[in-house]
Amino acid sequence: MYLGIENSFTIAFVMRSGSNQLCRLLARRGFGRPGELFQTVPNFHNQPTSSVETWLAALIADNEAGGVFGSKMAHDHRARLDEALRLCVPGYNILDDVFPRHKWIWLRRRDKIAQAVSLYIAEETARWSQEAGSATVACEYCYVGILSALLRVLANDFTWETYFSGHSLTPYKIWYEEFFSNVEEQLSKLTVYMGDARSPMEAVQIPDLAVQRDGRSERFADRFRRDLNRVGEESFARESSGALVRWNAFFFERSWNATPSR
Repeated sequence: MYLGIENSFTIAFVMRSGSNQLCRLLARRGFGRPGELFQTVPNFHNQPTSSVETWLAALIADNEAGGVFGSKMAHDHRARLDEALRLCVPGYNILDDVFPRHKWIWLRRRDKIAQAVSLYIAEETARWSQEAGSATVACEYCYVGILSALLRVLANDFTWETYFSGHSLTPYKIWYEEFFSNVEEQLSKLTVYMGDARSPMEAVQIPDLAVQRDGRSERFADRFRRDLNRVGEESFARESSGALVRWNAFFFERSWNATPSR
């Protein structure tokens, strides 16, 4: 499959791990124009196999820079892309089979509760990124809402871990806390790993994003930790206004497996 590029990389991420900012930093240093490009993959079943190659080549042509193509993927994005590529590439296994000189970057966050709080707030406010000076959007604390976000963060992170180990891949690991506390040093190490994948073209000029973590995030995280220790208390269940009861019914009484009423 000819894609018209010489180097490629994929950032494996879970929501609220700093992936947007990492993409911007790499673009500004000449490593293509990485972004969340595979969030939507067309359904290619019952279509000519050439349609997959045509679609992928066009997407890459619109987003590469100087022969370098990068993207960031959640695990379900990767699964849908793999499914499409299996339709047109005989013996296809992983992206390395198709993307030239492909490198994996695994972006993770150690503080899963902080990550879950960030995800919860982003979903409640419909604000996934912001530039400096943007006004804060109101959001109320919800234990079950953050718990739901935490389980998704943990599950998605574990899915990447399973994928990499299952395919004997050793990605370059970036921890959010270390990377963004010392960007220049950490970015220099990443640049060494990327090797000669840098584009000879002028780097893309993109402004930085503002850090969305604030005092509210810290308050929510602290309260959530306290609430975790109260699980099992009758008073805590009453305070949750039925949300915790429905949550427990879903998980422990298997209400997710109940036949819908007609």
